[in-house]
Amino acid sequence: MRTVVITDEELTSSPDDWWPSRLAGELTAAGAPVDVVTSPAPGAGFTGSPTFAELVAAQATGSTQLVVLVETRLPDTDPADLTSAWGRTMQAVEETAPDARLVILGPFPRVSSPSVIDSLRGAIADAGATYVDPTAENWPAEPSPEQMTALVRPHMEALVRALAASGANR
Repeated sequence: MRTVVITDEELTSSPDDWWPSRLAGELTAAGAPVDVVTSPAPGAGFTGSPTFAELVAAQATGSTQLVVLVETRLPDTDPADLTSAWGRTMQAVEETAPDARLVILGPFPRVSSPSVIDSLRGAIADAGATYVDPTAENWPAEPSPEQMTALVRPHMEALVRALAASGANR
């Protein structure tokens, strides 16, 4: 299953040791094969530079079944700007990977304004995308690759298995 992971994280170790690669290996070994394309871009985000919309347009394709956007630190921004940026991101997903499921992960605890997080949470719910909320789940502010793999896996494994059962990975 082609999965694109776009994140504002900096790649600080080898791509094979990074959590998306670890997660793909674990899911594949568990019978839920995932082919992960990662795009680490420090400073990226819904309103960042580059924007998630730009990165989705560059990385996703018509064969992408799952798009995962990871914004670890959502900057304080006007909710209207965030809503507009969210709309551009959704449009990019619909244009480049129209059949893909969308998962938003983040922001992480203690690094984003609650009002900005609430604005994003509402937009995600309205779009029917999946939201993984590290704050609500009490994740550490800066999890290690091993911790990220363990924290993200329960959310992704269920989704990947459901998509595979639907025939989306063919």
